[in-house]
Amino acid sequence: MSGADAKTVARIWNPKKGKWIDLRELNVADLKASARSEGNKFLFAMNVYIGDDQQGNDATYDIGHENFLHVQRMSGEIDGAINDHKSGELAKRGQTGYKASAENVMTGLLQGTYNADLDHKLFVNGKNVSNESFVKSLDKLFGGNSFSELLKKDKKNSR
Repeated sequence: MSGADAKTVARIWNPKKGKWIDLRELNVADLKASARSEGNKFLFAMNVYIGDDQQGNDATYDIGHENFLHVQRMSGEIDGAINDHKSGELAKRGQTGYKASAENVMTGLLQGTYNADLDHKLFVNGKNVSNESFVKSLDKLFGGNSFSELLKKDKKNSR
């Protein structure tokens, strides 16, 4: 079940280096290279990995966990950062307080999208409705409550 057997990785494409850069390792040069190559758009990828030994209900549950707990929130934050960049909001933030460029501010925002602690806190406190709906749908589809039981164990392990 969730934890060491599953993870989510978000990356941005850097055409100068010819590779994907993990957002946790993002720097301003990578961000600028990505934007220039895509006509001031950014190319992102979100990947969910599950353990090779996982199967059946555990694998299905973990895919939902990673998507509804992590990918969904991170995608929203990335969209917000891009929209703020396009609207000029990041440039305003960069000029006030800490003398950073819009690119520096955006780089920091993107690096900060990884926040598994926040995701799990929201999850444990019942603030992640999408994941709970997914689990209920699976129980209904397959009959029984095996996915609800996995959810309970996951919440207990996330505290």
